[in-house]
Amino acid sequence: DRNTELSRAVDAMITRAKRIYILMNKVKVLFSFFYQWCFLIEIENMFSVFLLSYRNTCESLGKL
Repeated sequence: DRNTELSRAVDAMITRAKRIYILMNKVKVLFSFFYQWCFLIEIENMFSVFLLSYRNTCESLGKL
């Protein structure tokens, strides 16, 4: 029967669309964690540079 075939085709398309939507959300979450991780690494690098420059400044002032 034509209505049954059409109904199955629509169900299959909706199922695929849901799977794609779930996959897209998983990828989005993965990238957000990746960007957060990169951001934290960059903050750590800036902080270590700050500490090194502070240490160098204190040593230089001590020599004066």
